[in-house]
Amino acid sequence: MVHDAAQARFVKRLAVASLTAALALATAGCGNNAEDTPKAAWDGPPAVAPHPEIPSDRIATGRIKNEGDGELRLSVTQAQALDAHGTPVRATIRFAAGVTHSLYPPRDGPLENPRQQQERLGDAATIEPGATAPLTVAWHAGIADRVPVKVDLGPVDVPLPPTP
Repeated sequence: MVHDAAQARFVKRLAVASLTAALALATAGCGNNAEDTPKAAWDGPPAVAPHPEIPSDRIATGRIKNEGDGELRLSVTQAQALDAHGTPVRATIRFAAGVTHSLYPPRDGPLENPRQQQERLGDAATIEPGATAPLTVAWHAGIADRVPVKVDLGPVDVPLPPTP
C-alpha cells in the first residue's frame, strides 16, 4: 500500500505530539518540589549525657518528628553519625528508648526479620507525618575532632547538640 508523503508527515507529527503530551502528563507533579522533600527534627531537645559506666562515651536520646508530608521509613542499616567534615563516626544508632531482645536465640532466628520485628527491636522506624519515634545514638567521645554533629538517617538528617 502506498501513502501520500504529506499524509505520512502528518501521521508522524501526530504520533510525536501524542507521545510528548503523554510524557508531560506522566511527569507532572514528579518534580523536586521542596514540599516533597522528607523532613525530620528532634521533638524537643534530646538528652545528651556521658555513659554511666564509660565516662568517655556519650549517649543522645530523644524523639524525632516527621515534619514532612509523607511517611518516613528509616533503618539502622542506612543510619550513620557524621562529624563536622561529613566523615562517619563509629556509633550505635537505634530507634528505641530502651533495651529489648529478639524472640529467638541468636542461632535460631530467621535470616531476615520482618519489618514489624525490626521496628520492635529498634532496627527500623516507620513515622507517619506529624508522628514521632524514639532515637538513641551512642558514640565514643575521646577525640575532639571526631565528635558527631549530625545523624544521617538516609532520607533525612537530624543535628546532634554539643556534648557535655
